[in-house]
Amino acid sequence: PMEFATGQMKHARWEFRGVPNEHIPDCVRSTDLVIELSVICAMTESQEMASPGGVRTHRTDIWCKAAGVEPSSKLPMLRLTKDELTWGRQWCDDNLGDGLRIGLPLKTMSGTVIGKDMRGWPYTDLFARDLQRAGYQVVTLDATRRIHDSIPALLGKPIRQVAAVIAHLDALVTPDTGLLHVAGAVGTPILGLFGSTNGDLRMREYAGSYTLSKRIIPCGNCFYAYPCLQSPKQNEQVACMKRITRELVMHELEVLLERFGHTLPRAITA
Repeated sequence: PMEFATGQMKHARWEFRGVPNEHIPDCVRSTDLVIELSVICAMTESQEMASPGGVRTHRTDIWCKAAGVEPSSKLPMLRLTKDELTWGRQWCDDNLGDGLRIGLPLKTMSGTVIGKDMRGWPYTDLFARDLQRAGYQVVTLDATRRIHDSIPALLGKPIRQVAAVIAHLDALVTPDTGLLHVAGAVGTPILGLFGSTNGDLRMREYAGSYTLSKRIIPCGNCFYAYPCLQSPKQNEQVACMKRITRELVMHELEVLLERFGHTLPRAITA
């Protein structure tokens, strides 16, 4: 609950620093054991980032070690009801119609540093138009923003409804953000766009593929170091994401879709 935060959480995450911590909720007071998972990932990754090998531990492994468990599967679980799935399928049928359906989250929900979105892909709006022209059925996902009236947008829906729509897409093209994990949980193929973070440490359990930022820029997978922010040149800041071109993403998407047995639109194959 937001009215309660451990000292560790207050220290590590700015959004909890103003929590008064005067009321310990019953769910914490009455329990026999509290395991802090909200901060342990950032702590572990920061420690590993300072070591020669860099960040190397998958977050699920960090959580499991902290909790002392070894699950039979490390794939996130999201069980949608029959009614929820029916709603998601109907939304896609009504708004997208026939053809290959591609989802595009418009922004990341974390990774913002001094006003810069360090994990977001700056060409999403243009790429949505590319997909539309190429014959794909495109939907953008965001709380409030749409690109254009001609491109369907899923706006401000509860996360389970968003998941129900994602479950009926043929692919999600997304940077490192929460909807990537929603797609992984419902089994939708993902094309992950990674710069400062490592795709293998985010998508190990998921269907799909991801960009390798170290092939794009030497400082790729810096995680939280962001050496590019020291550059006075704006075009050099967050260069790892800026260098992921729309042409590259379109090619990688084609490869991904063909690998999952889809026939590409004629506009692409012609």
